[in-house]
Amino acid sequence: MHQNECEDYLEGIINHSFEIITQDSLKKFSEIFEKNPSDIEEDLSELEMLGYIKIGEDRKITLTDEGRRTGECIIKKHRVLESFLTEMLGMEPDAASKEACTLEHGASNDTIKRLQSYLGGPGRCRRERNIHGIFTHNNKCMGNPLTSFSEDEKLMILCTKGGPGRTNRLHDLGVIPGEIIEINRRLSNGAMVVKIKSCEVALSPEIASSVFAEKIQ
Repeated sequence: MHQNECEDYLEGIINHSFEIITQDSLKKFSEIFEKNPSDIEEDLSELEMLGYIKIGEDRKITLTDEGRRTGECIIKKHRVLESFLTEMLGMEPDAASKEACTLEHGASNDTIKRLQSYLGGPGRCRRERNIHGIFTHNNKCMGNPLTSFSEDEKLMILCTKGGPGRTNRLHDLGVIPGEIIEINRRLSNGAMVVKIKSCEVALSPEIASSVFAEKIQ
């Protein structure tokens, strides 16, 4: 099995919580990978031989340490690449996800690290003034990113950063300089659920890090 295919399987096992081999789970994976269920089962056996997973007598699947590291690494690459394609290049989410599936296998860890730094870097903000008269300063956002605040804090959005795709998407969500935003929940994967104008909105870690705000006293 090619390494790319191994990575796709490990990514799928984690994303779809594939924990036990049943007819239903094999059918689900056969639809995802466009293969027959019997071929999926053979591939899983090969993954076990390669040391990525363990299959118990009860047909339960357990990721090995190497399998989990590899799967989580490819998931991170996919997320960063998809964010870059949608927020910086303005691609539609579905198209960006498919493109990320292709690019993630060839992208080095260093490339992903640099892209992630670029997406979250402090200098990607246009100079602008919000409705309360607050400016960005020296092309950098004032305030702090949403990721630095805690649950139940009430904030005012000062600035957003990123390319046209990201800015337009944030504005569609109501994330606009001058708006009041409340952090309802912080999720284990770094994402957060916020409340804007009585509506709850989920923000990915990359998106949340590009929104700068200050706490309302």
